[in-house]
Amino acid sequence: MTEFQSLEQYIQQYDIGEWFSSSHPVELALHTFPRGERIYREGEELTHFYFLVEGRIKVYSTHYNGKVTIVEFGMPFDIIGDLEFTKVRSTSLNVAAVSDVACVGFPIRPYQDGLLTDAHFLLNLVQTISRRMMVNTVYFSKNLAYPVDQRLALYIQITRHGNVFSERLTELSDFLGVSYRHVQRVLSSLCKQGILKREGNGYRILNSSYFENAADHM
Repeated sequence: MTEFQSLEQYIQQYDIGEWFSSSHPVELALHTFPRGERIYREGEELTHFYFLVEGRIKVYSTHYNGKVTIVEFGMPFDIIGDLEFTKVRSTSLNVAAVSDVACVGFPIRPYQDGLLTDAHFLLNLVQTISRRMMVNTVYFSKNLAYPVDQRLALYIQITRHGNVFSERLTELSDFLGVSYRHVQRVLSSLCKQGILKREGNGYRILNSSYFENAADHM
């Protein structure tokens, strides 16, 4: 498990206290999740509002046929549960930790009604949602403009665990919008180039700079 900072350090680092006005104080706590754990599960009641302060998450939906579709990835300083908190929709998506994750959060029920009438909190919330929508729009528009091998490299950079990549290739192919065989061909090519090495149920990264450069140029 990753060694995380203290609650006070994260609050100071991300100015989380500035989200709340003096008229609606909130008691914050640090929550940690190991890699692979689900933070939210679709269909279940949302209990906490989270600020992601360490690690990476993925947001995805599960269809009736068992197929999984990745909606987006999250990194610090993203918010988890924002739309559900505003009662726009029920929890219809899964959120899982791609790496060890730390969140600063608070329970929703004691604070929801008060915060939904707090202009200061709502302004921060709307600005953050708008910024995330803009980032996602830019990302997906750029994503379509790049070749599969570069998009795959970015995916690996986001989901890698140290020097190991072991995500499901079916999810990867759906996210990239290409066939499973196409993904296998690209991974095989990276192995032949000495960038990856097939190992067990995943791949060992032999050339980290390749994936770092791909992420920097998208």
